[in-house]
Amino acid sequence: GLKSHYSAYGGQDFYIENTIIDFGESSSRDEVFYDGIHFFGLCRNGTITGTRITNTFDDPISLVADGTNPDIIFGDITNISIINTTFFNTAFAVRIMSDTNLIDNINIDGIHGDTRDYAFVFENIQGAGVGNIGTINISNVSLSVTDSPTLSEFTYMKLNGRINVLNISNWTRTDFTKPYSLIECDQDADIRTMNLSNLNYYTQEVQSNNMINVNNGAFIANLQINGGSFISDGFIQNTSLININTGGVLNVVSFQGVLNVSGFKHILENEGTVTSIFADTVRHAETSGSSFNNTSSSISVLSISSYR
Repeated sequence: GLKSHYSAYGGQDFYIENTIIDFGESSSRDEVFYDGIHFFGLCRNGTITGTRITNTFDDPISLVADGTNPDIIFGDITNISIINTTFFNTAFAVRIMSDTNLIDNINIDGIHGDTRDYAFVFENIQGAGVGNIGTINISNVSLSVTDSPTLSEFTYMKLNGRINVLNISNWTRTDFTKPYSLIECDQDADIRTMNLSNLNYYTQEVQSNNMINVNNGAFIANLQINGGSFISDGFIQNTSLININTGGVLNVVSFQGVLNVSGFKHILENEGTVTSIFADTVRHAETSGSSFNNTSSSISVLSISSYR
């Protein structure tokens, strides 16, 4: 962004509590690129809690480990917690960017409000780097995403670059009428493990979208979905809980205790590559399509039990 409220590099053992950041309404600004809190290299062991960020119009909270600005120190960023934070009229909630420097042990818990473009962006410096993100834990999210005037890709979470472990639990979608996917894995995404637990995805949108898109060039080694409810009350098109597009790779996917999948034509649709599917105690309440629709690669392992 062009301006930010706080910028920090080299910060250690810090605590930010009950802070309000508000840049004012758009009519009072000369540019749209206002940021909230930037963490750059060598930041570690920090907590943000009880904070409200409003009208930043760009990154309200960002962690940036790599870049080209000679006036900024870049490097590893580790052990950062973002807790009970509310966002209003911001471009994103949390943005994480890395090329070769490590960003690891990031804990995001209790995120509320609304954002304009995405909720979360974890990426490899806008497609220009490799990405070196270790473990990210996200829990207790209740956040809406409003219509973006600039984006053609509508999603809550945009992933690009290398991510070792992404754990997401207790995420409730709070807007019901927009064609947003929950997770978009773009062409440079290289994700070793993604765990989704107790997600509640409900939509009434007329033009529905897949919940998770694994796009051309994206790779997920292991995806686990445990519990949760996934309901689309809108017009059922060719929508899937998980969609692997041509050129996308999902090596192993596991479903455990997913008892309410309704309104999606398929639980999984594969036009790319899927190696193994495991499903235990799954209920798919939709008869207009097949639960697992594979039109591309052969599947080496298919294990299904307690399915209805």
